[in-house]
Amino acid sequence: MTDEKVVEVLSLYAKTVDDMGYSLRKIEADAEIDMESVPFALSHIRWMCDETKTFITEGRREKAMRWLGFMQGALWLAGVFTLTDLMNHNRPADAPFDAEK
Repeated sequence: MTDEKVVEVLSLYAKTVDDMGYSLRKIEADAEIDMESVPFALSHIRWMCDETKTFITEGRREKAMRWLGFMQGALWLAGVFTLTDLMNHNRPADAPFDAEK
């Protein structure tokens, strides 16, 4: 993924979470969450989108990619996107998902 593609995907995730009605909120690293906390976790994902864009602009690509992977896992677990959706988000626009490959 190019840096531009990462920012595009982060913008999609931020808009999706915004459209679901969740606000931006950071969760402290030692906070305990369970499946009942999904709304709280989605607010944290929204916060992570903005932070990760900052990592890209600062040239901290490796950290940005780790955070992107974490967000994608959380968005899948929360039922926001399917695995196919998430795989397609990572692909170049001219290379849609091919189940045969």
